[in-house]
Amino acid sequence: MKDQLNRWFHFFLIAGILINSTSLFNGILEPDGALYASIAKKMALNNDWINLIGNGGDWLDKPHLPFWLAALSFKYLGISSFAYKLPAFLCFITGVLYLYRLAALVYNESTARLTVLIYITSLHVMLANFDVRAEGYLTCFVIAALYYLYRLQRSATVLTILPAALFTACAIMTKGIFVAVTIAGGFILHWIFCGKWNEFLKPRWWLVVFFSLVFILPELYCLYQQFDRHPEKIIFGQTHVSGLRFFFWDSQFGRFFNTGPIKGTGDKLFFVHTSLWAFLPWTLPLLGCLWYYGKKIKQLNLRSEKIIIAGSAVFTFLLFSFSGFQLPHYIVILLPHYALFTAAYLLKQEQTAGLRLLNSVQLIILILLSLLVIAIAYMYDRVSSLWAVLLFSAVLISLILLLTSTDNMRLLWMNYIFISGLFIYLNLVFYPDIMEYQAGMKAAQWLNKSGNSKKVIMYPAYSYSLEFYNDTPVILAKSLHEVDSIAAAEPVLLFTEKAGARSMLKDRPGFKISGEFEYFHISQLSFQFLNSKTRIQQLETFVLVDL
Repeated sequence: MKDQLNRWFHFFLIAGILINSTSLFNGILEPDGALYASIAKKMALNNDWINLIGNGGDWLDKPHLPFWLAALSFKYLGISSFAYKLPAFLCFITGVLYLYRLAALVYNESTARLTVLIYITSLHVMLANFDVRAEGYLTCFVIAALYYLYRLQRSATVLTILPAALFTACAIMTKGIFVAVTIAGGFILHWIFCGKWNEFLKPRWWLVVFFSLVFILPELYCLYQQFDRHPEKIIFGQTHVSGLRFFFWDSQFGRFFNTGPIKGTGDKLFFVHTSLWAFLPWTLPLLGCLWYYGKKIKQLNLRSEKIIIAGSAVFTFLLFSFSGFQLPHYIVILLPHYALFTAAYLLKQEQTAGLRLLNSVQLIILILLSLLVIAIAYMYDRVSSLWAVLLFSAVLISLILLLTSTDNMRLLWMNYIFISGLFIYLNLVFYPDIMEYQAGMKAAQWLNKSGNSKKVIMYPAYSYSLEFYNDTPVILAKSLHEVDSIAAAEPVLLFTEKAGARSMLKDRPGFKISGEFEYFHISQLSFQFLNSKTRIQQLETFVLVDL
């Protein structure tokens, strides 16, 4: 397998990256992606690199770095979906490079090759390149930091200390201080298990901590300027909110203990079942890996450097699982770890009966998944459905042809054929089709095409995609009185739900509905929406009202 892997590596790598790149040419998904894009748009247009403005006011949630990178892209490439997604995609490519280097450093070149091929074809990695949030950036910075910390453990030089600190700081300025636990947790556990107490006293590690703090000073300065200097601002319904306290405590520990302003409901098994679908089509090999090493747990060499990245993964997984606030995309930063473990396991299983059984079961699973895609496409019953049937018929034929193959690369071929067919369909056909139900984006496109020069007000509805895609500023009104005040001074267009528009505006004669746009929350697809027979009942209608 190793020889064939080396021979085919560049083909699979380029194919995987090209398939991922098709996500660059789609629209931006609501809510989070469009919200982040609209915040970065304001930053670029106003040349304001300090204040994060979202939801109609000061926005305190995520750190600045992803917004800075997106805003820089807007400055040079203009405001567009492509410009928003490009920095994250470049970070994805950089993350692939550092994952390769990390796997080669800890294991060997063959493991590194298989690791990146598994990683770039994992379901949630590819979804993250379409629905760009913070995780694409974060994964890159975490893996790069781990790589340099591994090197630092072997040799303390400026060329390992400074990059380790820089990438750690970038990760913190992307997601918050808790991410330092993911980066350093594996090393700390390794030192404790091995009794390497002297590691805690080595200056190299404290230098990384010092420079990491230095490198996050821009983030701290911005938080202080926007929030701590202005205790009169109302944030989370109260005054005297400290941006610095939120960054170091409420945003991270507050979510973990569910005591902060942003709360959730935790489920200890949430990331178990999330991992099962997020790592498709490599879930079965991962389960085989866990079973294999689980049986050999007493034989594991805890002094090996390989344990560090395992410790990082386990520690982070447990941290996520016991957190009071959980979302599926959090798992993305663990997928490089999963890929590395799976690759190491598969290369150990070469020419074994276990691998032959895994190949057979995997083939059956992929055939069933392909039939499921065809069934859903048939039920969806739009023009895009025909492409799904044609494409996955070809996928099925290719998989069936592999039934009798004894090629050591059969598992890789099967998974690549399936995931390529899936994301060619999703990125080039399905996602562009369901974007027709993102009402705010469609309204903005209608306004831009019509050459509208009137102010657009949103009330009580709010659409991040309208705010991002509309060429002119969009005002978020907090009351109907505010709408009336603006409309009294000049002609305006009101974006609102059709169901309540007539009753809300009954005392305001002369209003006219200029455009209607169908809406569904497409980031949370349901069976009823996908079924053409019940879709109409799931749709809402938004309107642009000429006041």
